[in-house]
Amino acid sequence: MSGPRGGATIVVVRFSVLLVDGHVRFRSRARRILRASGYRVVGEAVDGRGAIAATASLHPELVLLDVQLPDLDGLEVASRLAAEPGGPAVVLVSNHDLDEYGPRVDRCGARGLIPKARLSPELLDAVLRGTDGATAATGHGPRAS
Repeated sequence: MSGPRGGATIVVVRFSVLLVDGHVRFRSRARRILRASGYRVVGEAVDGRGAIAATASLHPELVLLDVQLPDLDGLEVASRLAAEPGGPAVVLVSNHDLDEYGPRVDRCGARGLIPKARLSPELLDAVLRGTDGATAATGHGPRAS
């Protein structure tokens, strides 16, 4: 890759990511956004069972997981993934805001929820860090340890 003056452009690889969403258009958009920012997309799944199987075989560091999946509830999938020793970080995405799900997001073990229309690398980084940016994005601040 070359930068604006012919020099090399450095892309920092952040996390390996599994994308889980039943809509191909969202997965495609999320893949483009994340790859352009240095995330390494290692796989995709269209439903909850596929997410659990892909997580077991691919061992991603992060699962970007839709709340509304065709087979299992995304909050249930997040709970199962969070219960696994050494499991991935989970960030939920939805067409709805956090208010729709309330404290169930915290209880399922996810780091937070990002509305699909607002997905960006900066917002994802903020949610993963639990910084003030995550408060604005998800409606809650850092998780208590």
